[in-house]
Amino acid sequence: MRLICPNCDAQYEVPEDAIPEDGRDVQCSSCGHAWFQRAPYLIAEEEEEAALFEPPLPEEEPEEAPLPEELLADLPGAESAPADAPPPRARRAVDESLLAVLREEAEREVQARSREEPRPLEMQGELGLDMAAPAVAVSPSARRLAALKAIEDEASAPISVPKGRDLLPDIEEINSTLRPSDRDNTLLDHVPVADIEAARNAFRSGFAAMVLLAVALVALYVLAPGLTQKVPALAGVLKAYVQIVDSLRMGLDGVVRKALALVQG
Repeated sequence: MRLICPNCDAQYEVPEDAIPEDGRDVQCSSCGHAWFQRAPYLIAEEEEEAALFEPPLPEEEPEEAPLPEELLADLPGAESAPADAPPPRARRAVDESLLAVLREEAEREVQARSREEPRPLEMQGELGLDMAAPAVAVSPSARRLAALKAIEDEASAPISVPKGRDLLPDIEEINSTLRPSDRDNTLLDHVPVADIEAARNAFRSGFAAMVLLAVALVALYVLAPGLTQKVPALAGVLKAYVQIVDSLRMGLDGVVRKALALVQG
């Protein structure tokens, strides 16, 4: 049995028992198209039925033999009315009411056009093309002379020397820059007094804490030998602290010596 793909017309030869009586779905391996294939005997029966019910072909009617020219000439009225001449067309009768409506519309159009005022013609003025002066060609030598003359005029112009008072800066401008601006005053006015006091107290407390911390560290460094004798358990910690401070002192001393050497040259 031969299967033909309805999409790409690919042909496949398969055994007849591969298609059951009820038919089955098959797929083309070339284009992937799938269709339902019926059994061979069903296809044969449908073809026979189509052949039985196919309408018969219409019988061709025999063409009439053309009459000879002599017989056509003997027929009455053959010369007066040629066979190829088309019959005259009958003119369509126009309704009188339709003609009256068309006449009324034409009269209205004529009256409306007569009532319209004629539009004045727009006159375009002269563009002034003729009034334009012709461009004069300037030679390069004339350009150089004009440039030299302009330089000489600039050199001969008197130079205004400022007076001694003009050389000094304006005192009023300096004072205006030194005075606090109104904008700063307005900004301070909007800040609550409590916030200003809190900021000042925070700064004072922070500064005092740093001073106390520095004093405590210095006192601990100075009193480290005595504390080591009184509290032997702190000997290791105090010794390490003293070594760290000594290393920082030595590093700071080296930096200061290098700076002094650079300054003194």
